[in-house]
Amino acid sequence: MAKRMLFILSTAGKGGTGGLAPALAQSTVAAAMDVEVELVFTGDAGGLLLDNRLDDTLPDGSGRAVREAVEQARSLGVRLLLCSPVLARFGPEPERHVDGVVGAAWLVNESLRDDTVVLSY
Repeated sequence: MAKRMLFILSTAGKGGTGGLAPALAQSTVAAAMDVEVELVFTGDAGGLLLDNRLDDTLPDGSGRAVREAVEQARSLGVRLLLCSPVLARFGPEPERHVDGVVGAAWLVNESLRDDTVVLSY
């Protein structure tokens, strides 16, 4: 069994929150199972961490806001990371809502680790 999971969220989708709901739900469940979990926001998905988007409702029927789901994931140990090109596109605002910023080389390197399962949305 893998000791670590890397979730890569790259699209916000037409509805605005795209794969965020399943990525947050699945990463939170994995963290609750004591798996080391990192959720990386890249591409369009970085815009979901803008202040004016954090109050959007997740399209999962829960009625929860993005902010609430993000806080729950973090409280269970999910590390939220931002891929650096997001900063060039959306400015520094999304960085306030994550645990760190990584680059493309980090993302590729971590995806290749033998002890890591990668899920992409």
